[in-house]
Amino acid sequence: MRTHINKSLKTRCCAIQTALCKFNAAAKAINRPGLEWSEISTYGSLAKFALLCECREDIHNLPWTDTANRQAAVLTLKIEQAQEEHNWLNIEV
Repeated sequence: MRTHINKSLKTRCCAIQTALCKFNAAAKAINRPGLEWSEISTYGSLAKFALLCECREDIHNLPWTDTANRQAAVLTLKIEQAQEEHNWLNIEV
């Protein structure tokens, strides 16, 4: 189990670092400050990204930024997936 968790973390880490490189290149092109890996590696949630405040619109008040709404959406998707799998199992049986 620990091996799988380690592998997932490494994969996500590489994806985040790639996104960081692309972000820094784009920020440099429009004369904005870049981000350092040490800054974003400690962020635990979307709310800690100060760069989101500089967007065209403030996204902090949108429904999908609320933790309860995100958890409800995830649970809804899991229920839908379970129902679909139940249907497929009935077909196989």
